[in-house]
Amino acid sequence: MKQNNNFQFVIHRDNFLSKTQCDNIIKMFDDNKSSNSELVGEYKGSLLNKNVRDAKEIIFEDDYIKNKIKMVLELANLSIYKYNIQELEDVKLLKYNIGGKYQWHTDVGSKETSTRKLTAIVQLSDEQDYEGGDLEFGITDELGENNYVATKKQGSIIVFPSFLSHRVIPITKGTRYSLLTWMNGDSFV
Repeated sequence: MKQNNNFQFVIHRDNFLSKTQCDNIIKMFDDNKSSNSELVGEYKGSLLNKNVRDAKEIIFEDDYIKNKIKMVLELANLSIYKYNIQELEDVKLLKYNIGGKYQWHTDVGSKETSTRKLTAIVQLSDEQDYEGGDLEFGITDELGENNYVATKKQGSIIVFPSFLSHRVIPITKGTRYSLLTWMNGDSFV
């Protein structure tokens, strides 16, 4: 049986994108028609449930940035996770306004989400431009006292296994923008 002695639940890299790149991507959101973010999976009723997920989104089409994200996911997988990964899912540009949130969830499940292996989130907003909106994980910090919270540094990228529970706490002031995607491969089973 093979072990993975390098495994980490969450990895991040600062300065993945520059301030100018982040600001230009944010402008893209405002220049395009967005839709409400929906839940994924099998639910009775609508996949639109703002009590669980309240954000707006557009599909992000910049090949340079998409390939850069894919490269980080592939490198993280090669050195840390060692999963069978094959393709990058669509990249989404998300906007969380005041009250925007996403309750506890995982990014992997049945059917179309069963192939998600790694999640990547790129922080686009300057952390001084909003309050709340913390990306929290269902693991504790190094003291075991609080949930681990991802960095809010503009331009950073966060990578984690798609099975890790996480949430975005409600925005209380300003607006939070981020990029989101997944690296897919055969399901874990």
